[in-house]
Amino acid sequence: MPSSAIVLLIDDHGPTLQSLGMVFKFSGYDVMLADSASGALKLLRERVPDAVIMDYNLPGGGEELGSEIRSRYPALPIMVLSGDPGAAAGSQFASVIMGKPQRPRVLLEQVAQMIEGARSSRAA
Repeated sequence: MPSSAIVLLIDDHGPTLQSLGMVFKFSGYDVMLADSASGALKLLRERVPDAVIMDYNLPGGGEELGSEIRSRYPALPIMVLSGDPGAAAGSQFASVIMGKPQRPRVLLEQVAQMIEGARSSRAA
């Protein structure tokens, strides 16, 4: 895990959001949780995370939220974690698209790579 990394998890399905939160928290991440697009945008105004992991099929539109986040924070890594990853395949905002459910180890490795890549780009 990247040192002192913060992740924003966005999913409207409470049990999924809570289990993802536990996976990241137990792995040493600071975790921000949002169950809606508006909640996610509110949290982003308070604190910018190192990565966003979001469901694509959110009420109000995951595509719209992802595009809004990308326009505000162009270098922020965004992972789409979806039960229907094909639906998000054409998204312009996603750094990575993965299917649900996902093994925690695979998810954590991918997020760590995204964060390290973003940090390296900023340092260059």
